Amino acid sequence: MQKKFVQDVFLAYYRQQHCFEQRASLKTYLVKITVHKSHDHLRSWKNKRYLLFEKIHIRASKRTPETDLIEADERITLKTALFELPIVYREVLILYYYQELKVGDIADVLACSENTVKTRLRRARHRLQGKLEQSDWEVLEDDIF
Repeated sequence: MQKKFVQDVFLAYYRQQHCFEQRASLKTYLVKITVHKSHDHLRSWKNKRYLLFEKIHIRASKRTPETDLIEADERITLKTALFELPIVYREVLILYYYQELKVGDIADVLACSENTVKTRLRRARHRLQGKLEQSDWEVLEDDIF
């Protein structure tokens, strides 16, 4: 957007350079063209339509208390399941997903081979998935049919 705007200003100068009377500096003349182009842009339907869609999108994407509560509950469930894992699996998951380290960096931190890290990650994911699936079914176990 900004590149196009700058190009429009210089294109307007190029087309109207014969009108430049040199009573002021070229810089002042370019600033005046820029101001005029800015006003034109703010008055344009394209800009107004963009602002309208931006407002609609912001309203549509607003978070509701329900979604915040569900996400908070999911984070608590995940955190609980994560801390139930043995430390060797927990640390690779934390380093990989939360600290966003690569497998090689995790191997350096833990002083083990990359293959060991990959194996721990696979096993940790499998155990975590089992714990999360189990917690999903615990809700249904409490219900009386």
